[in-house]
Amino acid sequence: MLLAVLVLCMPSYGYILVYKMTMSGTKAMWETTDDTEGWLLQKASGVGYLVLDVDEDDPSVLYNVQYVDYRTETWEDHTKHKVYEMWTTGVEFTQSILPGLPPKKDIASINVDLSTESGTTSGGKLLGTVKSTDIGTGEKKDVATSLKGACAWESYEDDTLNESGYGTLSLTLDSKWTKTANNPDEEKGFYGDFWSFLDSESGPSEDEPKAPQGLIYWLESKGYESAGEYEE
Repeated sequence: MLLAVLVLCMPSYGYILVYKMTMSGTKAMWETTDDTEGWLLQKASGVGYLVLDVDEDDPSVLYNVQYVDYRTETWEDHTKHKVYEMWTTGVEFTQSILPGLPPKKDIASINVDLSTESGTTSGGKLLGTVKSTDIGTGEKKDVATSLKGACAWESYEDDTLNESGYGTLSLTLDSKWTKTANNPDEEKGFYGDFWSFLDSESGPSEDEPKAPQGLIYWLESKGYESAGEYEE
């Protein structure tokens, strides 16, 4: 009976997938200068990491989803700064595996929701073929290593539309980061610990010189700063 209780109380475990996301498209932005104002049409692009915490037995169940956006910004004084932002994706983010034809050619379908509380609504859909892949857990998993799709977004300020755009999305499984996130060897990985992998302090230190680097620790080692930790 005690063993049964312990089993029921144990937390669910899964595995982590780390995708490199790229976006390219077109956007219209509301611009204001000293003597005029209006909409400006220009190219748009972006890059980041999408990190999924997936249930071991059911890939349609996602415990956590975080998007890490990193970029170089040019301030008004013309200086350049490397920054990153990490946020929880919107509630409409889903992943499902669709049975494929022929058999064993299943399709991964991801509905992307990158909406934020700050007034940005963003969404899209991606599709990719599932295949057996080494993700660092010790056994292969059926995951999509590449997905492609489209997206659209709008941004508001004080309930007024100030940006609208559309584009194409591409997700590529980052084998190195995915294996690091799942590796059970404490000197090589994070054993599926989602939040430790994304902790800015998860990396080598004086006390643990052989500790593995997490994603955010690595970004900061490359000179990126959290967008919320400085002011222009």
